[in-house]
Amino acid sequence: MASCQSIPADPRRVLLRVSVTDIPGCKQKRFHTLGNDFSLYQLKRPIRDKPSLLGYDHPHIPGEFDSEQPLKRWFIYDFNVEGPLTEEQTLALPHDVYLASRQGQNWVFVQKNEWVEKAKRSSSSYIWGGRKEQERLSKLREASN
Repeated sequence: MASCQSIPADPRRVLLRVSVTDIPGCKQKRFHTLGNDFSLYQLKRPIRDKPSLLGYDHPHIPGEFDSEQPLKRWFIYDFNVEGPLTEEQTLALPHDVYLASRQGQNWVFVQKNEWVEKAKRSSSSYIWGGRKEQERLSKLREASN
């Protein structure tokens, strides 16, 4: 995998532009595979895709992610979710944008800082951490009190 800066443990949104057929494994699990591979490389830990009081990571799954055709799609991941945020708070978070591709068995993630502002605008309609996942987190908090 190509080297790029490590992502801190702070909440942040990551957008990955990738051809869906570059993602190995089961096509129905592409969003998880890509997110986990990126998380292992950048955060040095597996993706945490189940809501937890300790925080979690949430994928926003694009349409046609499971296509047999080499369609390019944006995969959006919210890392280090600890609770709900407003749209304004989400926009204020760091946003990292990468062009992702495979070279043999390895991922190459090329950071695209010039795409950040457009990416913020286009991803702002996605609920931070996912609507259903935030509801589950709220229930976990209620149960722990």
